[in-house]
Amino acid sequence: MNSAYKKFSPGIYEEYTRCNELLHQWKPSLCQNFKNSVFAATTINYGDENDQTIVDDHLDHANYAPGSCSISNAGDHDDTKGGEIVLWNLGVVLRFPAATSVLINSAIVRHQNLPIQPGECRFSITQYSAGALFQFVFNGFRNDKDRLAHATPQEKEQWK
Repeated sequence: MNSAYKKFSPGIYEEYTRCNELLHQWKPSLCQNFKNSVFAATTINYGDENDQTIVDDHLDHANYAPGSCSISNAGDHDDTKGGEIVLWNLGVVLRFPAATSVLINSAIVRHQNLPIQPGECRFSITQYSAGALFQFVFNGFRNDKDRLAHATPQEKEQWK
């Protein structure tokens, strides 16, 4: 997914790369989930007691809004009978077979996946970066409160 992100969103990919480089310079002990990946976080969804990962309609508010998250689908299910990904803002329903992945702007595009058939299994792996990481770097490796506490009136106005 890293290569796909670089190919289809080169500008924002470079922004992620630069943010990661700066964070690792600031704190060299930070670890990456995957070598050469620009995504800062990974979540593996193992599903419920029936091995079915079903995600209701939602936005990922904490993700970096201009960027995308990667969603990879795994499991053994018939994608012609369920498991589609719904992108509500776009009015799109996509078949989402196992062993496929998508990049979506999950902070601004409402999304969900539809149920699969009983007895089938579905798992997912998502990769993303929190908007707070970019804000932290932008603030000179401080949170908003600390940055504003030490800012000049002109810096506070610029921050707004």
